[in-house]
This record gives sequence, C-alpha cells and structure tokens, in this order.
Amino acid sequence: MGNLDYTPFYLKGNGPNIININMINEFLKNNGELKLFFENNDIELKVLNISYFESLCYWVIGQQISGKVAEIFIERLQNEVKIINSKNVSELTIDQFKEIGLNNSKRETLLRLANLDLENRLILDHSKYDSEHILKHYTKIKGIGPWTVNMFMIFSLGRLDVSAALDLVVRKGLKILYNLSEVPDIKNAKMLMRTWGEFGTIGTLLCWRLMGEQI
Repeated sequence: MGNLDYTPFYLKGNGPNIININMINEFLKNNGELKLFFENNDIELKVLNISYFESLCYWVIGQQISGKVAEIFIERLQNEVKIINSKNVSELTIDQFKEIGLNNSKRETLLRLANLDLENRLILDHSKYDSEHILKHYTKIKGIGPWTVNMFMIFSLGRLDVSAALDLVVRKGLKILYNLSEVPDIKNAKMLMRTWGEFGTIGTLLCWRLMGEQI
C-alpha cells in the first residue's frame, strides 16, 4: 500500500489481509458515494506479528514525527536492547535514550509503559472490551494519546471501527474523498466520518491509500 521507498514497521504484518469484500460492501451501504474509490484502490490490513508492548513502544516513538524518522529511532532501540520487551527497556539509561535520539517525554513514556508491563498492569485482554474501553484504558497513561491508541488498535488489534480523524494524512485523504476545498480540521473530519461506524478502519485505510503513504 502506498508508494514508499521503504517498508515501515506498520506494514510488515505477514498474515492474511483481514479486509474482505463483504466488509467493504458493508461500509458502502452507508457510504455509497465512495464506491468508485474502492474500485480503483486495493485496501488491505495485515496485523503485526509483534508483542503488544513492542507495538505500543513503536507508536510512542512515532508520535509527531514522520514514519521514516520513526524507523530510524526504532532501529536504534532494537540495536540497544536486541529484544524489545519491558525488562530490557526499563534498564536503558538516560544516555542510551539520548543515543537513540528520543526526547525526555518519549523516554519517560517508554519507561512508564515498561514498568506497567512488568507489573502486569499494561495490557488488557482486548477480546473482552470494545474499542472505546481500550481507548480509555491506554489514554489514562501519561504520554499516550488517542492517536497512539488508534494506530495500535488498527495495526496490532485489527479493530475495524477506528476512524482516525486525528491523523493528518487521513484528513488529507478526506479532502480527496469528499472533494473539499481544504483539508478538514479534526471536528469536521469526525463529522464526515460519522457514517463510517463499525467499519471506520476501512475508510481510514482508504484515505492513507489515496495519499500514497501511510502514517
């Protein structure tokens, strides 16, 4: 998906595409005006085969920077710890975080995630909860906002109901989808997405596809 000159971590899922034609048809029941876009664009989502802790670390690193820069920092983190788990991350020194290139805010958030995971208080049994509950659970953690959890729910949990209005690339895609004169702000993006409902992830993926890139 997209026209990138590298494969970012969030497109490295190696399982089956969980988006099928029946899901797209369900999405189109309330968004029929977008049918032509699906005829011209392949939509796929392959869930990442990494731990939930590792995935959350990646999305924290990726906050407010480009995917390509995030890849550099992620690779440096991997080189430092070899295996990205809560124990190894919790043992990183301030100097090591500086060598990776992460600022104090992201360092503190990663350490917070690691400590919660070591105490078995980080990861939910996601199968028991809806997306709104999952969002509330993780955003209680300082340094974790809705964008981070949305990306986690899409690429690690394979949730189908995530309309990612907070993502700028998605909002740029909305401009194309709905033939707007300008990129909508978050409030207007949410209004445009109100008919996406339980298949909001499909609309989100379509927006990224139209922009020729992902996060």
